[in-house]
Amino acid sequence: ALGRLIAVAEAYPDLKASSNFLDLQRQLGEIENQLAFARQYYNDSVASLNGLTQTIPWMFINGIAGVASREFYDAPDGHATVPQVRF
Repeated sequence: ALGRLIAVAEAYPDLKASSNFLDLQRQLGEIENQLAFARQYYNDSVASLNGLTQTIPWMFINGIAGVASREFYDAPDGHATVPQVRF
């Protein structure tokens, strides 16, 4: 997404120099990093939970507590594409 945004900025030199545009680029980069971190954190937590549900004594407690193994997060079809930013 940032690559396309930078290409748009190069086509419009006034836009590239704008502090608002630079702030937008920074915010988009931060959001992408936060989303990647959240996905990784979720998948790490699922791996830990799934490992615990297969060990003793948790195997006996799972049914009582209603805990079951979870699926890893995988983006649904069509959500892997980067949204386009238009001006």
